[in-house]
Amino acid sequence: MARKVEMQSIGTPAVLKIVETDVGPPGTNQVRLVQDAIGINYVDVMVRTGLFPMRLPATPGFEAASVIDAAGPGVTGFERGDRAAQKLVRLPHDISNEVAATFLAKGLTAWMGLYALHRLTAGVSCSAHRAVSVQSFRVGHERSARR
Repeated sequence: MARKVEMQSIGTPAVLKIVETDVGPPGTNQVRLVQDAIGINYVDVMVRTGLFPMRLPATPGFEAASVIDAAGPGVTGFERGDRAAQKLVRLPHDISNEVAATFLAKGLTAWMGLYALHRLTAGVSCSAHRAVSVQSFRVGHERSARR
């Protein structure tokens, strides 16, 4: 059995409960992930307090780095043991799971600001400010016990 954080209602941190869940094998074109590290951001507080609505029960969390535990039929390009961040972004060997779990959403937000919202061109200056502190937590798991 896997463990996850789940909330049945919105409210204080007390609504967050660790529950056991049966993940089951991956289906066609799916992989099963073991989250190794997670990033916690203000949006997770917004989910818990109801400012960012999610259907309940909900499992908050938008950033994680994982190891592929199993690949279902039809999966190509990924195999058991590969590391990936959210949406199956392959992680290079020189980026740890702890770093990957904390940078992807912020990195994609910065990219969107620099390239999608206003295309920077040669000679244009850009200033980034108001950086946010981020915590990375290593997720404890016993992978060998579940194999």
